[in-house]
Parts: sequence; C-alpha cells; structure tokens
Amino acid sequence: MSYEIIYVNGCSYMKGKDNHGPWLDYYLSKHFKCESINNAIPGSSNSRIIRTSMRDALNLRPKRSLIVLGLSFLFRTEVWIPNHIRQFDKFDGDFTSFQVPQTATWYESLLGGKRILKDEKLFPKEIVDYLHSFYKIYNEEAEYLNLLKDILGFVGFCKSNAIDYIIFPAAEKLPPSSNIDIHSIFLTSFQKEIENDDHIFPLNNFCFNSFSLENKFIPYDFDEFGINGHHSSAAFEHFAKYLIRKYNW
Repeated sequence: MSYEIIYVNGCSYMKGKDNHGPWLDYYLSKHFKCESINNAIPGSSNSRIIRTSMRDALNLRPKRSLIVLGLSFLFRTEVWIPNHIRQFDKFDGDFTSFQVPQTATWYESLLGGKRILKDEKLFPKEIVDYLHSFYKIYNEEAEYLNLLKDILGFVGFCKSNAIDYIIFPAAEKLPPSSNIDIHSIFLTSFQKEIENDDHIFPLNNFCFNSFSLENKFIPYDFDEFGINGHHSSAAFEHFAKYLIRKYNW
C-alpha cells in the first residue's frame, strides 16, 4: 500500500494549538513517506468537514490519496455570512460554523430566553435570531440522520473516484445521546451500510478523544476543558500506529 498524499480534515480535535503538534497527518505521512495536508479548522461543523474534503479530493486528483475525516460535534451548524471576519476557509465561500456552549442546561437556558451564542455582537442580528431559532427546534435524531446521509454520499464519491478513506468521530461518539434508537426504521438502512464498512469506525462506540483518554493520554488543555480537552502529538502518534496495525499498512 502506498500513497502520495495523506489528507486530514476535522475540527480542533484533529488540529489543535500549533505548539502541541504535530498531528495525525504528520505521523501517517511519515509512515508512507509522502506529502501531508491538514485542513482541520477549530470550531468546524461536520458539514464543513465533509464538503471541503470532497472539494479538496477533487483537486488532489490524480494523485493517490488517503482521506482521513475526524468528525466533530453533532450540534454544530453553519450559516452563510458574506464578507464576515469569521469566515473559516477562503476557498469555501462565506460559510461560518457555530455551536452552542457545551453546558448541560444550554437548551433550558435558551427556552428561558437567555442568549446562548458566543460573541453575538460580531454577527448581524438576523443571523443571531436565526441561530437561536434553529437551536430551539434542534433535534439530535434529525441531525444524526442527515450526518449519515452526508457520510454515505462522501463514501460513494470516494469509491467512484478510487480514493481511500478513513472516517471516525473525533470529538464525541455519535449520536451523543443514548436515547436515540439507531436501528429505527428511518435510520436502519443508513446505519447498516456504515456498520458494514470497515473504513468507517463505529460511530456509536468510538471517538478519538475517548480512545486517547482510555490509553492514558491527558488533554493539554485539561485545566480548561477537562476530559473534553484536546490531545497533543503523543496521542496522535499512538493513534497513527493503531491505524497502521488495524489496516495492515
């Protein structure tokens, strides 16, 4: 097995603060003796991760590439805001990703009329109002279904272009709530397809963050985020070695 490019995309769980790297792409490219690209951006939604990975994969052809996606939190979303300072990726139009604060009572706070978005003053009022409305009707089951659809669309794209891929949750197991029946009638076809793909880690039973904690790695920002913090180079090197063994590379 050989590759010309290792491409990684995700959020801050795939590329944290610069002084705590290198990241997964470095260790995999070191193994394959090839070029690496890491397009992970802190705060990214899964929509951004999948869309920009598809765009970049098209531009990488005809080089033989391995695309590695570390999925983000399910409750992140995105909005198109022309010419805004929070623009994530100059090649991705005017999309900006958002999330609510990670507190156990964010939904109750929202329904109680409290403002829950960070840095609200940076955004047009209509965008802020839209996002508050979005989160009021946010449904984890619906978002998970859409994520499965997007993953399978990306996988079909990769297969049709002879591109190898690895996909896994990086920030949290998906869906995060145990109340969702992942084999319900409207999820089961998507779920079975994903479960039968050895290059997609079990969404409900694996995430890079938990994997690293179980292997005794401590987030470099543990004091700020606790067990939901971000991991440094040692954890990525360990995970790269795990992938190399798992896929017999």
